[in-house]
Amino acid sequence: MDITLSNLNSSNIFSNEMLGHGLSIAFLDWGYWGNITIDATNTVNGKPILYYERQQNLQLAGVPAAAVILFNCSDVIIRNFTFSSNDSGIHVWNCTNMSIYGNRITDVALGLEIYNSDNNSIWQNTIQRAGEGINLKYCTGCNILGNNITHCSVTGIRTVSCWNTNITENYFCSNKFDMSLGGGDDVSGNVQNGSCPSTNNIPIFPLPFLITFGFLGLIIAGKIKKRQILRVQRGAI
Repeated sequence: MDITLSNLNSSNIFSNEMLGHGLSIAFLDWGYWGNITIDATNTVNGKPILYYERQQNLQLAGVPAAAVILFNCSDVIIRNFTFSSNDSGIHVWNCTNMSIYGNRITDVALGLEIYNSDNNSIWQNTIQRAGEGINLKYCTGCNILGNNITHCSVTGIRTVSCWNTNITENYFCSNKFDMSLGGGDDVSGNVQNGSCPSTNNIPIFPLPFLITFGFLGLIIAGKIKKRQILRVQRGAI
């Protein structure tokens, strides 16, 4: 990592240009954090770091970013971001009533990190080839719903010392461990060890289209073969 942020208090971080593996966030369990200024002039491979402290009613949507970091915020929407290699994903500490959805996270060490935060919803995000997909620690009353989590090298969803976490209708495939849960979780309707079609530059068509085009191919091939046979027969006459 270029810079690791850990146990910060009354710090100002400006105009750092990171060209390697970006930013690492370490929210220590009982550490100090606050009164921090992390300006958007800090970049990782040209993309800004978005930091918000003591904010309410934010709507953050789909702008280029290497990381989204929130501390002591409430009633925030984070949606439609795309994070890939060398990005740091979404990090949340001591926040409430947040909705994190529709984000796409690929090839990062940790996709969504939620610490000491209550009554938040994480839904319909796509996480591929992360170390850990979604990591909740010391959280209460959170919902993890309908996320697609695949090819994580450690764990898809991990909870530590959480209570009343609702983990429902998530889809897992090819993770080392789909879930590592610390108790106090309500788990239902998830698909584990599901199939993982290849997504490497190959368009994925719905099954009805495949069947339809398959039959059309057979019909066309049959007509071509019939014409060839008629031509041979006429030549023989």
